[in-house]
Amino acid sequence: MVGRSVDLEIDSLFLLLFESRGEEKTSLFSKTHGGKKTPIAGNQRSIGTVMKQILVVDDSATMRRMVRASLQSLPDVTFGEASTGLEAIEQLAISSVDLIVLDLNMPDMHGLEAIEFVRGHDLYRAIPIVVLTTRGDDNSRERAMSAGASRYLTKPFDPRTLAREVLDLLKQPIAND
Repeated sequence: MVGRSVDLEIDSLFLLLFESRGEEKTSLFSKTHGGKKTPIAGNQRSIGTVMKQILVVDDSATMRRMVRASLQSLPDVTFGEASTGLEAIEQLAISSVDLIVLDLNMPDMHGLEAIEFVRGHDLYRAIPIVVLTTRGDDNSRERAMSAGASRYLTKPFDPRTLAREVLDLLKQPIAND
């Protein structure tokens, strides 16, 4: 139910994983001094570059791959993935996320509930959220934007439009509330 408080019990934390060229799954982050997490070698494009972490949240693995492929050419980005809203919240708790691409219709937690969770917590509320969903009706769009979505795009989507919107949001300064 949208609007209910989300009570999380994280029994086990999922590591951010990615698949690269069919190789074994590898952790996307390693810890450095002070507990700050940074991309491991192989994910950094150049020394000293601050990488932006995009969390792609969709229950369809195919859609997650399509989103990543659409955004792969953006400069200095890395990706995390989650297949459910609860898994996305777990990812927020264990890694630094700069932008979320979020589906609305997912098991265990609707995308609107995930948006409300993010906007309701000081640590996460400034993270831009791009909703990418099959729901093109005005009511769904209005509800997502009212809940705090930064952008609203519908599937099927134009990869260039998604990349342009994400790049625009990543370039915006982070508001300090």
